Amino acid sequence: MTTLFLLTTGRVVGLRLTHPDRQLVSGMIINEFNHFTPPVGGDLYMINFVPCNRNDHFVIEIHVKAGVPSEIYADRENKMWIRRDGSVQGPLWPREIREIVTTKFMKELADSSKTGKTSSTRPLVALSTATPVTQHHQRMT
Repeated sequence: MTTLFLLTTGRVVGLRLTHPDRQLVSGMIINEFNHFTPPVGGDLYMINFVPCNRNDHFVIEIHVKAGVPSEIYADRENKMWIRRDGSVQGPLWPREIREIVTTKFMKELADSSKTGKTSSTRPLVALSTATPVTQHHQRMT
């Protein structure tokens, strides 16, 4: 069992981690980032094990860079999140997702009517296994 020690004096003792433990922790963190849709690329985060006073104790430091602004992400539980103005908003309700997509569409439409062409080749919403689509069938009468 691994326990984090933070003393009441504010001194951090860290986690006792062997080399295999550090590899396991890194793998767990990487796995968690890979379960986002779209996946959080390895260039957007860095994992460091900072040694404490004792050789076998470490503080786990995770640096995360901002992803694409206004990109909607789904986690492994299919909860949707968005990064806006340096913060993360979510989990999002369906109505919030609709408002985000509608706003993006209206901006894209306004930009395209000014230039006569679309300003981006990126889709407004990327569909993946995390964003299931239900098929609707029209009844032929």
